[in-house]
Amino acid sequence: MEIELFHISPIYGKYYEYGEYTHSTGSYPNYRYFTNKTRYVGKLVKRLDGNYGENRWRADYFVNGSGQTTKIMYSFWGKYGFREVPCKDVWLERMPYIMLLEGTPVNNKDHMQKYMFDDVMMKEICTFLGTDE
Repeated sequence: MEIELFHISPIYGKYYEYGEYTHSTGSYPNYRYFTNKTRYVGKLVKRLDGNYGENRWRADYFVNGSGQTTKIMYSFWGKYGFREVPCKDVWLERMPYIMLLEGTPVNNKDHMQKYMFDDVMMKEICTFLGTDE
């Protein structure tokens, strides 16, 4: 099954699948990119870039529901592509992503109250993490 990818710059706070295209069709400016494999990378939370011209580089960081960070380094040939998708991580949608970037542990009720989660949200997080309320 072929999946169409889009040569877009991800937007902060949105959720994406990532893939490197295997072939394209059409001609400039109407290229279409396709692959047969994508992977869910989650929410865009951080972007780094530097240099200019041929030495330019860029990396985007995504966080998924398990707290795993995925770093996408863009290639010179630009064979990357994204698809915006709905959030597949319900609790992450409401979790402040800065906690995940800082590596802050969320392991007890007192810690979660520090970040002012309501009781319903704390119960969801505790259930997901398998900790006591």
